[in-house]
Amino acid sequence: MSSAISSLTQRVKSLLLSPRQTLQTLADAPTSAREAMTGHLMLLALIPAAAQFVGSSLIGITVLGTTYRVPFLKGLTGMLLTYIMVLIGAAILAFILKSLASRYDGEPSLDRAMPLVAYASTAAMVGSIFTALPWLGLLSTITGIYSLYMLYIAIPMFMRSNPARTLGYFLIAIVLAFLCNMFLGWLLQTANPYSQADAHWREQAEAQWKSNRQTDDDLPPELAKSLEWLQNMQKHLSENNKP
Repeated sequence: MSSAISSLTQRVKSLLLSPRQTLQTLADAPTSAREAMTGHLMLLALIPAAAQFVGSSLIGITVLGTTYRVPFLKGLTGMLLTYIMVLIGAAILAFILKSLASRYDGEPSLDRAMPLVAYASTAAMVGSIFTALPWLGLLSTITGIYSLYMLYIAIPMFMRSNPARTLGYFLIAIVLAFLCNMFLGWLLQTANPYSQADAHWREQAEAQWKSNRQTDDDLPPELAKSLEWLQNMQKHLSENNKP
């Protein structure tokens, strides 16, 4: 176990510091889709799941001096869903890359597409730790962009596609994966009875707000407008989550 963690740590470090060279080395080494999932992606996917739980249930979101936290059990449910969504999203992108490979003179092999996605997503997985702290969210966005760059340069290495057509291959795959994940996320949000935006939690948050803050008449105009906007947003979310 310790050797596997040590190997993963070294691989992550190499991917972040020397992406082109490391990706080429990994592309030349035979790795199955299963090995890439279990030995790399499934371990790193724990980071965004844990960060989501810490940020929503332990740290919470502070608005005008009042901190809102997702209930513990709902936070655990959200963590599990985040973990599953990360893995499904990676699998969707890998299948799309495999399906498009022949169009770009590449090898339509899942054993090449899955390692590509797993290794290219390393920066985004590691950087997702910053999402636990709202004020560091920009760093998570930057690491996500870095992962897109890694995916772009790695496509011809792993898929053996025509390097001159990489941009089109990359853009079409990203757009299709984005649309598929948006649809899947909508389905899970609709079917999840423990949605973090459910009406019951919003009502509790509003009650806590009213008990800890002054009335609208006592607030400065700027704060009163902010409170009115938040209340309207809460009502809108509650109506959207009604069956």
